[in-house]
Amino acid sequence: MELKWRLRHNTVFSLDEANAVSSERLEQINNRSMSDGRESRRARFEAVERQCLKPLPAQPFESADWRRLKVPADYHLVHEGHAYSVPHALIGQVVDMRITARVIEVFHGSLRRASHLRCDEPGNTTVKAHMLPAYRAYAELDAEGIRRWASELGGAVEALLHEALAQNPFRKARRLAEGLQRLERCYGAGRLEQACAYAHQLGMVNYTSLESILRSGLGRRGTREGGASQATPIEHANVRGPAYYH
Repeated sequence: MELKWRLRHNTVFSLDEANAVSSERLEQINNRSMSDGRESRRARFEAVERQCLKPLPAQPFESADWRRLKVPADYHLVHEGHAYSVPHALIGQVVDMRITARVIEVFHGSLRRASHLRCDEPGNTTVKAHMLPAYRAYAELDAEGIRRWASELGGAVEALLHEALAQNPFRKARRLAEGLQRLERCYGAGRLEQACAYAHQLGMVNYTSLESILRSGLGRRGTREGGASQATPIEHANVRGPAYYH
């Protein structure tokens, strides 16, 4: 009120000019002794109030819109034609989407579960960690991903896939790698390694042959070395053996 009274005779022509005049008058008021005559408003602020202040937020305040949505089966929430992923564990759950000019955030309960830079163009933004395990494995299966996965299983698997990548288009090599991942889930890494070693020596480097070897158990009966079978010979009265034909 005092500031308004002191400015009643001032004429200004812009907001900047009004702010400048107001700041000058405020400094005079704050530095003048108060009615009790002991100290000024500025002195009391420095002695008592300043130490109670908290620091300003690192980021300036942003206005936000909120939407409550149910996470669909594809674990992507759509805003303005763009889809943003959330953790697949939230499928079927009701979540809150916070929308600002810069970011899209998704909260479940009181926890922030996803955060994306906002994009107003059609398309999707997907974080690999949000994917279902099977989809994540498929997304990571580029040439480097194939080599990395094969190196973790064993030398025979790695050699077979290196050969596939060298001799075939990437599309075919990727299809073979996807097939080998399915076989690993069905038969285990150890049996897949044995089957790849057996198939590689026979020159049968394809998914159908590997699946047949694993189904029949041939890979566990021994591998070939220099063309000679390492499997245990069958001894029986009805088996003539190789000497019979000489």
